[in-house]
Amino acid sequence: MQDIRKIAKKEAKSVRRIKQYASLSTTFVLPFLIAILVGSKGDFNEDTKTLFWLLLIGLGIFQVLIGIAYGFNDENLAIEAYFLAEELEKQNNILNKNKQELEKDIRYLNILHNTIQAFRVLESDFVRNESNEEGLQDFIDITVSFIVDIREQIFDFNSEDLWSFSVYLYRQNDDLLESIWLKKHENHPSTGEPRKWKPGQGHIGRAFIDGVAKITGDATELAVANLMSPPPRLARDYDREAYKSFASIPISLNAEQEKPYGVLVVTSNKPNRFNKFNCLILNHVADTISNVIALRGILIDDI
Repeated sequence: MQDIRKIAKKEAKSVRRIKQYASLSTTFVLPFLIAILVGSKGDFNEDTKTLFWLLLIGLGIFQVLIGIAYGFNDENLAIEAYFLAEELEKQNNILNKNKQELEKDIRYLNILHNTIQAFRVLESDFVRNESNEEGLQDFIDITVSFIVDIREQIFDFNSEDLWSFSVYLYRQNDDLLESIWLKKHENHPSTGEPRKWKPGQGHIGRAFIDGVAKITGDATELAVANLMSPPPRLARDYDREAYKSFASIPISLNAEQEKPYGVLVVTSNKPNRFNKFNCLILNHVADTISNVIALRGILIDDI
């Protein structure tokens, strides 16, 4: 922005100086020289008259050329001013967009901070009190429901998003990931009991077996579909439309844990709802759940 202003100021100053010199020449310097030249001839004879008219015509032609040059210069200046204004508008739009993004990020970080503080209290209270496996489901309901309630602020969901939030825990006896908690939009196309996944199947199974979050903005992309698609027997007709973006977060104490306790999953039928930044809060929810499971020594197969 500063460079553009410097260039514009320099151009305007240069043009103004040229116009001042040209105006001075045509209105004072040249007529004064003509008067001196003609006056030096003494008598005003035919030769002097001819010289006078030639000089006068030359001055007129010079003034016409100056006028034409002014016109071209003004046109070029107008074009430059137009492009300058266009560039300034673009820069202003970028600044406004960056400002909006920054304000959005600040709001999200405030939500994240407050959520972390609240979850620490809940986690401490749950671990301190006598709680059984059924209590874990109550804890999950409280923590994940809180994220569901503020989904619009975190993920930019709107009335058209057919979202779902679910928690899968790994049943070692069956070698399956089973949903123990689910909330979804009332118009979500899925019906019946949630599917059970073996480690490695679909994005839920991949997140579990790799121990790494699987986050995508567009599940219909070929590279994502090839890696994350469920096996044919588990596929549903509505999968492609209902799960266009998703985030599957392993529920584990750390990356070195041999097997996560399960997977926290959020989906939407709209693309580009999830990214590493807005999923930080999901990472914390998953960490909180894993801490509770570990500290209470809960046996997942007994839930």
